[in-house]
Amino acid sequence: MTKELDKALSELMSWWQSETQEFRDLVVSLLCELPGADDEYRLSELFVTTDYHCGWKEIDMLGRLLMAINNKEDVEKVSERILEIEEGNE
Repeated sequence: MTKELDKALSELMSWWQSETQEFRDLVVSLLCELPGADDEYRLSELFVTTDYHCGWKEIDMLGRLLMAINNKEDVEKVSERILEIEEGNE
């Protein structure tokens, strides 16, 4: 385990019980999309999961995007860009 993963996992686990069930379901749903998550750990049996059809690339992009967002203006910029593309495809 890398130091980065250990640090992130420690923070997540320290907050895990106080987080909402919806947040925990989201984390598990995304984790279950990746190879190795449910091979022997039965996560999808313990949580309500949604199939988002994400792989390594999608999880990586989402993680980098979330880490880059710092404020309301960043969220607005991301929303604007997504809308530009989606509305352009109508």
